[in-house]
Amino acid sequence: MITREFEKAGIPIVQWCNMTPVAESIGVNRLMESKSIKYPFGNPDVPPEQEKLERVQMLKKALTRLTQP
Repeated sequence: MITREFEKAGIPIVQWCNMTPVAESIGVNRLMESKSIKYPFGNPDVPPEQEKLERVQMLKKALTRLTQP
């Protein structure tokens, strides 16, 4: 996957995906599971304000993982 090539070049990457076993099997270091295939970064079942909070939380979690080796 492209994630590994970025990592080899010294560029840290956090990858969101739905098929985490596949990503893990090829050695993705920083992996985050998305909520669904149709809405990987959102949740249309909640009010927009709550969805925004969820997205901010996801971003903070990704930034934390980005700083981990």
